[in-house]
Amino acid sequence: MFKLLIVEDERWEREGLVDFIDWESYEIAIAGTACNGIEGLEHALKICPDIIITDIKMPGMDGILMSKKIKEKLPDTKIIILTGYDDFVYAKEAISFNANGYILKNCEEEEMTEVIEKVVRECKKERKRTELENNFNEIINQNITITRQAFFTNLLEGNYNENEIQRNFDDFGIESKLNDVYTIAVVKLKDGESGRYIQEVLLNREPSPGAAAVLEEIEHSVEKSKVFSLSNFGLHEMVFCFSNVTINYLEAEMANLVNVISSKYKTDLVVGIGEGVNSVINLRQAYLHARHSLEFRAFWGGTGIEASHNLDAMYDLFSPDASEFLIRSNYYSKQLIHSIRAMDEERVHSMLEELFQHFHSYKGVSRDMVTNILQSTVNDIFVLIYNLNSSGEQPDLEKYNIYGKAEYLLEIKIIKDEISQYAKNAISSIGLKKLSKDEQIIKNVLKIIDNKYVNDINLKVIASEVYLSPNYLGQMFKKHTGKSINDYISGFRMERAKELLKLPSEKINTVANKVGIPNASYFCTVFKNLYGIAPGEYQKLVMENPDIEI
Repeated sequence: MFKLLIVEDERWEREGLVDFIDWESYEIAIAGTACNGIEGLEHALKICPDIIITDIKMPGMDGILMSKKIKEKLPDTKIIILTGYDDFVYAKEAISFNANGYILKNCEEEEMTEVIEKVVRECKKERKRTELENNFNEIINQNITITRQAFFTNLLEGNYNENEIQRNFDDFGIESKLNDVYTIAVVKLKDGESGRYIQEVLLNREPSPGAAAVLEEIEHSVEKSKVFSLSNFGLHEMVFCFSNVTINYLEAEMANLVNVISSKYKTDLVVGIGEGVNSVINLRQAYLHARHSLEFRAFWGGTGIEASHNLDAMYDLFSPDASEFLIRSNYYSKQLIHSIRAMDEERVHSMLEELFQHFHSYKGVSRDMVTNILQSTVNDIFVLIYNLNSSGEQPDLEKYNIYGKAEYLLEIKIIKDEISQYAKNAISSIGLKKLSKDEQIIKNVLKIIDNKYVNDINLKVIASEVYLSPNYLGQMFKKHTGKSINDYISGFRMERAKELLKLPSEKINTVANKVGIPNASYFCTVFKNLYGIAPGEYQKLVMENPDIEI
């Protein structure tokens, strides 16, 4: 709809114009009326109408002066002059500011609608043109943003020479010089409650509440001295490049940022800062140092800031102790495997705790050294499970790779949980191995029944799946369970039926089909013989008393 403002000093004419035409049929809504030019100007600047119909002669400020002042502020507003036969001089003056139409007072409706239709057509054309221009500008801005981000990504990959970098700096209005001192800070967001990295914020996929505000706050906080920022979609991180700032200054700025985001948004930041480099050509080196620092901090479960120069100092302190660290790590790892073989769950837990306490006691040990030790331990567990698995199903090798478990960043706590689960699986496999052959066969039969009871299964079908004769399997099953396979299947189905019948929406014939008995009449007979009550009566009884047991 287009907004219309009517300016007319005569009340009856003003009200008459409101009712004279069915404005909605022309996609026009009356946004306001005014009784003189002064009031008309105030209303216009407030409501920004698309169309104004105004009288020429009015007290205080005439329509011509009002229209000129409005055009200065709202050049796209269409002005229709309302004039009489004796106002030719005024009407002639209106031509000087290109009024969009003229209407004689006391004209016929057809004459007025002709002018209105013309002005509405002009409004539609202009609105369409503005829409196209906005879309075009948006596309251009998006392309510039994409191109800029692609340039920064390739810059961090070391894919440009100096001439290419200078040309792009000029194109994007970056004033830094190629030989300035550049420093990189890499930032990842971490939810304070769940401890999970908020990669969807940076990917713009269903951002968490307040995510946009967090990102805006980060951008604003690091604005000073920043050369560029980059949302690295491949690694789901924020990268900031600074020129001519000291490491101490940057650490202080990042520390302040971490505190602000943590207290204001309950979101933690993990920040890695690299060493400064003397040329933009070496930015990749600075980036890799920054990311290595971030990965180290995140690996040990920390938040806040880690700077590359601090890591170098810690590595130097650790170096003399490296041999002892490896020897003791190997001892704990071997003891863990022995405990798994012995099915000693308590000792397995104890060895895991000692192994990881050992890691934490060496502050300067590198992330890669620890992960290599842990991966070797996991490989030993995998081999153990592989050799002991008697079911014919082999463990999934891919899930025994600890790298990449922690949502794009390795974290030692999550690796510990994974290894604990692997150890439990290994103990379970050893336990299965120690079962007698007959017990294992019975377990497989029960598993088949559990998975396929809705199908047409019986003793003969199951015997073929475990490669035994029906007679031998039937005798073995009854010896271990006290029931024939067919009776067990029937009872299993009825127990499932009881659970389904607790839902008032389930029909008897539907329940019968869901438990593998397509004949509803036969289902009712079996159910009543087993529980002494018909399925329908049982369902009604359960609805009245949900806690009843039959």
